Amino acid sequence: MNADEDSKVALVAGASGGVGRVIAARLAVDGYDLALTYLDEDEHAERVAAKVREDDRRVELLPRVDLGDDEAAAAMVAEASARFGRIDLVVYAAGPWIPLAWISTLDPKKMREVVEADALGCFNLLRAAVAPLRETRGAVVALTTPALRRHANQDTMSSAPKAYIEALIRGVASEEGRNGIRANSVGCGITEGPGLVQKLIDGGYFDDAYFDAVRHNVALGRMARPEEIAEAVAFLASPIQAGYITGQSLVVDGGYTA
Repeated sequence: MNADEDSKVALVAGASGGVGRVIAARLAVDGYDLALTYLDEDEHAERVAAKVREDDRRVELLPRVDLGDDEAAAAMVAEASARFGRIDLVVYAAGPWIPLAWISTLDPKKMREVVEADALGCFNLLRAAVAPLRETRGAVVALTTPALRRHANQDTMSSAPKAYIEALIRGVASEEGRNGIRANSVGCGITEGPGLVQKLIDGGYFDDAYFDAVRHNVALGRMARPEEIAEAVAFLASPIQAGYITGQSLVVDGGYTA
């Protein structure tokens, strides 16, 4: 296990999710030690930690945290910084399970819960992470959605909070660039594999006809693989490959918004 105090450290929020766990494993390949946080699915978090250790990187599973709780989010970031002595990268790959619904039928209470969990969750994370990122002149990458550029019916509970997150990312890029912090986002749509998509299938929201329609509307005729999203995150995280890129959204959607 790498114990080099000068190792790069990435804090990944949502590390137990279908895409989050692939991102964590990909960052380990680039030499990051990892602080992983999540809300549920302990088994998946343990698996990604084991995978990272196979790459001879240090990994710490932080206590479960609800990022919507500003004090808990700040305490988690402080703990990650204390354990590793630094934070070079923060990845927001978290977010609640969101059922599909037409705007006309949205429950205001449910919408409020989603905004607090996702939009304010990302805000609480980044607000707390600014101080340690200033010390390392680090970077932020947040996952958002292509639906901000091409509306997907019944997806407002997902896209509206992500619009807030993209605005937040641009704000961090503008305000903290003078401190060396870069902030970008990756717009990723429906992705193959376990995670949120499987929950929507299990809930009866997605079926074969839905996936056929998705493929029809995507220029490349297929859904993204988690590894393709992870590569985009790794690119934007790199101070060598993307050192002059900040305040941007890289949409990885197979041409859905083309």
